[in-house]
Amino acid sequence: MTYPTARLRRAAGLLVLLAVFCATAGCGAGVGDVSGKVTFQGKTVVCGSVVLVGPDGMTKVGAINQDGTFLVKGVGAGTVGVAVFSLDPARPLDPYKTAKTHGKADAEPPADADRNPDAGRVVANAPADKSNWAEPAVDRSKWFALPQKYERVDQAGITVEIKAGPNAGMDINLK
Repeated sequence: MTYPTARLRRAAGLLVLLAVFCATAGCGAGVGDVSGKVTFQGKTVVCGSVVLVGPDGMTKVGAINQDGTFLVKGVGAGTVGVAVFSLDPARPLDPYKTAKTHGKADAEPPADADRNPDAGRVVANAPADKSNWAEPAVDRSKWFALPQKYERVDQAGITVEIKAGPNAGMDINLK
């Protein structure tokens, strides 16, 4: 056997091995785009993010629009874990401007013993000037804080089945 023929056989063997690996590892499961609406106790969630963790362990994130709708692209098909964030739209966007726009108390970090686990989730005294708001277009009067358990996939207890391709109408109804 000549040297080039052995190389071709080795390459062909590797291709067959790769094809078998892909077939058994689920390479063909595909990905889906997920869209729907997020509500909490029947009320529309007006801002934030939907986090989806696919069966492949990949995390994909999509923004929640003011009407509660969301779109997350490229989610691995199969059983998917769900988390939802909805932080105060008035939280400071630029920390260097916080003392000027939100007040000195919000600008200075607290001591470790004084840290509030809800800090940053809800702004106590939201300024009327929206120039330093993280989400100035959101009507803050329609926003409300979600229970923190929904911010982690392992605590939210929500899963959905995603198929390859479009997955419209995958509403997330938090209780």
